[in-house]
Amino acid sequence: MLPVPAVKANIAIPVRNLLDLPIDASFSEKNGRAGAKVSRQGDSILVEATCDSLQALCEYYERELTQIHNGISVSKTELEKKVSTGVQLPLKLVLIGFIAGILLTTILFIKIKK
Repeated sequence: MLPVPAVKANIAIPVRNLLDLPIDASFSEKNGRAGAKVSRQGDSILVEATCDSLQALCEYYERELTQIHNGISVSKTELEKKVSTGVQLPLKLVLIGFIAGILLTTILFIKIKK
């Protein structure tokens, strides 16, 4: 598993400053891979937080999941090939035996008739 360092970005904003914040303006803070942004949208306060290490961890697990899924698909295809080959061989042997029996019977019948 990928190590995830604990990184956080803190923003301390007085409530009065948030209420006086013009629309489309924001407070933001970044600390290493962590970031936080606080803005005002109408009567609401919007808080956004990001963390690059968390994103990297999600991408890592998505790649692992894709590799596992692809591995299962390949294994399933190989198994289906083995099963179909395992069934075909006995059928071929029975068919060859049947044809050999007809040929031997025909040859014996011809020799007995002479």
